[in-house]
Amino acid sequence: MNTTLILVICLISIVKAGMLTDEQKKKILEYGQECLKESGAELDVVLDAAKGKYVDDPKLKKQILCFNKRIGVQGPDGKLVMDMVKTRLTAVTKDQKKTEEIVKQCVIERNTPEDTAFETAKCLHQMVPDEKIV
Repeated sequence: MNTTLILVICLISIVKAGMLTDEQKKKILEYGQECLKESGAELDVVLDAAKGKYVDDPKLKKQILCFNKRIGVQGPDGKLVMDMVKTRLTAVTKDQKKTEEIVKQCVIERNTPEDTAFETAKCLHQMVPDEKIV
């Protein structure tokens, strides 16, 4: 399933809103399952994050990073791919100006790729709550 980035949270919300094709939904679920195996994250922790309850868990951070890499918002080196971030976020906001505001606040490189993924997802969840997307 997972988060924002973007981001896991945005993609989960897009799935809920029915804005993806069946093939895209299948890929998202596939990536989420692959990342669960890779990260060792607990499913409950990942699902809680999808609802906005983030815990500072290294395995959750790895989960989000793994997913972000698979969807192309973070590269193999863990650096953010800004064009992809903006494209995916604009698909949710439908507003380029709003996207730019959110990017300035949320999409910031941190000390590690895992922290970047985690903090970005957490911020996006606050800035683009599900009720505004769905």
